[in-house]
Amino acid sequence: MKLPLTLLITFSFAAGVAWAQKGSAEEIQIEFHDKIEPLLQDYCFDCHGDGSKKGDFTLDGLSDTSDLLADQHGWLRIWQNLRTEMMPPSKEEFQPTPEERKEIVAWIEKRIFDLDPNDPDPGR
Repeated sequence: MKLPLTLLITFSFAAGVAWAQKGSAEEIQIEFHDKIEPLLQDYCFDCHGDGSKKGDFTLDGLSDTSDLLADQHGWLRIWQNLRTEMMPPSKEEFQPTPEERKEIVAWIEKRIFDLDPNDPDPGR
């Protein structure tokens, strides 16, 4: 079945826009190492990195871009716990600021979950 040229162009454009929104693997890797990883190291690695695995969860494996993007379940856990302020636990002395929480959550939504707040997908 042949698709009309206008339909093919529309699909190609939409795919290009979606890819541009999410960003290239290299962009995601750079943003992660420059902005997100330092925050995770400051607030999460004592319990979930550098060999520690509290709650059977570790952040040690997030160095390679393909690993970084593939771990949707892990990012969902991080996203949920940061949004609900469950992590770091309230007993911990050092807590991320509201701005730091928002930065990590927004990065996960945009770069990992590919969500666009300006163009939400309402689903079915």
